[in-house]
Amino acid sequence: MLRAFSVASQRRCYSSTSPSSPRFKPGMSVKPTETRIVIPQDAGDRKRMVRRTDGKLPRSHRLQPVPEIPDKTTSLKAQLKGPKKPVYDDTLPPVIRDPPPYPARPWKPLPLPLVVWHYPPRSQTQSDASCEGVGAGRLPADETGGPVGSWGRNADPDVIYQEKLVLISKTQDPTEAWGAYSYILSLPGSPKIPFQHLHRLCRLLGRSKPKNRILFLRLLSLMYYIQRPQDFKLAVDIYADMVAEKPPGYTYSPTEYPPLPVEGPWPKPDIVTYTTLLNHATKTLHGPALHHATRLLTTSGISPNRITQLCLLSYHTTVKSLPGVRKVLATMQRENMELGIDGVNSCIWAYAHNRQLAMVTAIYRVLRHSLWTDAGQSDIEELRSELATSEAIIIPPGMRPNEVTFTCMVQCMAYNGSFHHALEIFTDMMLTDNTEVGAPLVPDEEGVLKPVRYAATMAVYRAMFLGFARHGVPAPSPDDDTLSARLTRASDSPWSLSNLQNIFATFIATPDDIVPTKSVLYWIMVAFNRTSGEDLEVMRAVWNTLCDRFHGPWGGSHNRLQRLHYALEYDEGRARMFLRDMSKFNNNDSGWANESGWR
Repeated sequence: MLRAFSVASQRRCYSSTSPSSPRFKPGMSVKPTETRIVIPQDAGDRKRMVRRTDGKLPRSHRLQPVPEIPDKTTSLKAQLKGPKKPVYDDTLPPVIRDPPPYPARPWKPLPLPLVVWHYPPRSQTQSDASCEGVGAGRLPADETGGPVGSWGRNADPDVIYQEKLVLISKTQDPTEAWGAYSYILSLPGSPKIPFQHLHRLCRLLGRSKPKNRILFLRLLSLMYYIQRPQDFKLAVDIYADMVAEKPPGYTYSPTEYPPLPVEGPWPKPDIVTYTTLLNHATKTLHGPALHHATRLLTTSGISPNRITQLCLLSYHTTVKSLPGVRKVLATMQRENMELGIDGVNSCIWAYAHNRQLAMVTAIYRVLRHSLWTDAGQSDIEELRSELATSEAIIIPPGMRPNEVTFTCMVQCMAYNGSFHHALEIFTDMMLTDNTEVGAPLVPDEEGVLKPVRYAATMAVYRAMFLGFARHGVPAPSPDDDTLSARLTRASDSPWSLSNLQNIFATFIATPDDIVPTKSVLYWIMVAFNRTSGEDLEVMRAVWNTLCDRFHGPWGGSHNRLQRLHYALEYDEGRARMFLRDMSKFNNNDSGWANESGWR
């Protein structure tokens, strides 16, 4: 579709080709009667317009002489007078002009609708007078009569809470709304934010520009805040149905789950019910949800069991609260609860999260003593007693490590750069019989069923390759005599290319039924890229070996493995540039969280 419009203000200067012309003199300004400017919308419109105007005189030729047409009726006298004076053609041919380039007139989105909501007080004890006028759009005032914007030291948190909700419901500024949201979260007691306000804030952030990292983190935090209490709320609804003797789901949707006649007594909540609620609450990492589940368990009068305490131990491990971990362990010791191998594994993971490597190593030494009684380990009983006294970690004699224990220990040691400890634990795992419940038994030469040894898992291999990707050191060139190269040769780091090749050979020799994940394959490539010094030939050889052994390539067109695959097929210059950028992004100095999140 073509748009045409007249430009009356356009002025052009045209000079007459004939000095004797009384109508057109040199330097006289001429105002065309009509200029049609056609703006093509696409390439097709431009082609059609060029075809339509093809053959017309250019715009500079405005004076067009009248052509001489021989006519029998024209007299000889008229022909001797010469050609007629030029006639000005005041109808200009159309001009093709492209649309105005960006930035054009800025597009202004429509404002978001306001949230219509009656604002109750944040606490249940506040009077209704403090909320008066808030729902009508007026901000509450403090005791001095001034606005709430300048709060004093004794300002009422409920008043501040209400004003911030009003701000989120009315503002069109995403930065201002985010500030109000953050302030509400900082108020004591973790007040609840209505979903109407959360959804409006999400829309405000979603339409703001530029779309940068800060905006993404804000949206991610907001969506996590919206989602995390929902599972716990559904679990609490089921619990309410059980207490009220109604079918499961009635509180959530009475029309979809109507009450049914049931013969016999309804089941009552037991310790399994409260432990399940507590587990849901700990997974949300939401303080009010955890307090609610704990309060329900306390008011029921039922004593928590071992699984309940382990749920709390997992929560304190996730939030990296070492005092909370010790408090749970002290409670279990006071109640004479057995810790169990799963509880000991939880302790290993809790202390590893808090970088207490000495404690992690002590726990493993006590467990390993049940497998092999080596010389020089006479202090094991003293160490066992010290763990029980100082940390309330009771490990009875004969408790053996299991697969989870070995995996946790390898991950911990490889992450912290202890190659020899990680390799030693890896070897212990391969030499230990799997005596867990449900483990397979294989008959020996005499037909007696014997347990098989643990096999290396993908989780253990991934931990080792992650260690090389994190701490790998490339071998310096023999001709390099710089200080850095001399220090590298003197340090003799175990995270070297030769050690990586040995572990990679063991990985390639795994049974055919073990399929590696894309994460394991990616960190193999990152580890070789780091330890080989971005050697393109080594990277291509490792990639071909993986494809031949595990039938690659893997992932979709936008997967990081596919991008690496395409980069290895580039010419040498582009491929080396990709490997250099890959090594720079996975640098240990940028933090392990950034490395693990690379896509």
